[in-house]
Amino acid sequence: MKQYQTSLEAKVGARNQVNRDALSFYPAAIETLRPFIGQKVLNQGHVKSMKLVAALPKFSNTPNLSVYYSANAYSITLEMKVCVSYENRYGEQGSACYAEQSIFLGEIDHHILTKLSPPPTGLRTDYTVEEIIQARKELTAARDASRHAEYKLCYFGEHDNH
Repeated sequence: MKQYQTSLEAKVGARNQVNRDALSFYPAAIETLRPFIGQKVLNQGHVKSMKLVAALPKFSNTPNLSVYYSANAYSITLEMKVCVSYENRYGEQGSACYAEQSIFLGEIDHHILTKLSPPPTGLRTDYTVEEIIQARKELTAARDASRHAEYKLCYFGEHDNH
């Protein structure tokens, strides 16, 4: 488990890692599902069929990374959770930070896999601590501006009733 100095470093590291894992696991999961398009993949209790379970790639499950498939009456997804540690206020590596990501793999209709999803987009793997600190400052400034604008309108409201 990678260890970080601060909780923010851990959050950024965990998010980057879970997104990297999602992007790297997606191709194998999709290729395994491709032969099942048009086939029944769920039984009556919405549990994946044994044929599908046997075919799906097995990703390692460790305390640092948990990967599993989830299926319901409408979709199948790949779920992952990353755990990293960071120093607590006493300087010990005793605090944990988690990041989770779900990747939509396909659509299910009446227990049949009908369509596979396109590759996930928008999963960044290059977040930085500095970027998050800057975004937090921008959010604070925007909230302050919003409160100031609301104060100017306190007697009049945002809308007129017609």
